[in-house]
Formats: sequence, structure tokens, C-alpha cells
Amino acid sequence: MIPTRFRLHSFGTCFALILFLAGCEKPGERQVDGTTPQKGQTYPIQRTVSNNTGRTLRATILGRTATSITVLRDSDGARFVIPNTRLSAADQAFVSQLPLQSAPPASPHPSSPSPSPNSEPGVLSFRRSAMEELNDQIQKNEALLYQMDPGTIKARSLRSETNRLMDERAELAQEIAELESK
Repeated sequence: MIPTRFRLHSFGTCFALILFLAGCEKPGERQVDGTTPQKGQTYPIQRTVSNNTGRTLRATILGRTATSITVLRDSDGARFVIPNTRLSAADQAFVSQLPLQSAPPASPHPSSPSPSPNSEPGVLSFRRSAMEELNDQIQKNEALLYQMDPGTIKARSLRSETNRLMDERAELAQEIAELESK
């Protein structure tokens, strides 16, 4: 008869082996977050992308050009265009196998009425919509900062990003003032 301690050890080893094999990829099966897109996969694509420094972002890929991808961040719906050169090597390989398809245009802000096309010059209209987007993002960041512990790395990063956005907003306000004076 086998002593109890050996039977338990064998059971534990078998159980660990079963768990390991259950997590393995089956031949011919591709995982959604793997390095190869699924055959016939179309946009939008849910994926955790990482940049070349290792930072990750859970996002929805809306489309791609030869040099960049357009994503929608899952946490807050912010839209970004990320150059392929900023992506990790694995994500660059994944993206390169996706079909070239430009992302659909960003939907207008629901609370603001869209100006008529002839109401103001195109550049000024574009700058004003960019200002609205910056204001919205700054407000979202400040709301998140209010809920966070100010000493965390995430809070410091968000504060830094908010300060950058505020600087960008000040520059944009100056551009708008110059355009309005013309």
C-alpha cells in the first residue's frame, strides 16, 4: 500500500498538470489578445495594447492607417491616435496584420449644437471643437483626481497629464483669440 503522503503528492502534481494544460492554447486556436488577429476579424477590436516602454491601455481599436491606429480608451471613452512606432513589438506585429481602414469620424459632443458649416471659418471651428474636447478631458481628469489618493503614482501621472492639457488649452485659447481678431 502507498503511504498517504505520496498519494496526496501525486494527486497535487496531477491537479497542477491538469490546470497547466487547461490554460494552454489548443492547436489551430488563436486567442483574441494574442499576437495574430483572428481570421476575418473586423473593427472595432477590443485589445490591451502596450507601448514600447511597457505601459498598457485597455482600448477598442477603431481603425488603422499605414502609420498609426485609432483607439477608444475603455475606461473613459477618450479617443487617441497612436503612432505604430510607439507600440510594443508584439502590438506592432498584431496591428500590421489588421486591414487598413480609417476610423470613423469622432461623434460630435452631444450637449453642444453643431455649428452650421458656413457660420465660421473652418480653422476657427476646428479650434473651438478642440477646446471643448480639452475642457471635457480636463474636467474628467479633475473628477478622477478628486477620488484618488494624491500620493499615488497614478494620481501624480494624472495630475501631470492635466497640467499638460491645461497648457495646451492656454495655447489653443491664444490661437482662437488671434483667429477671431483677423
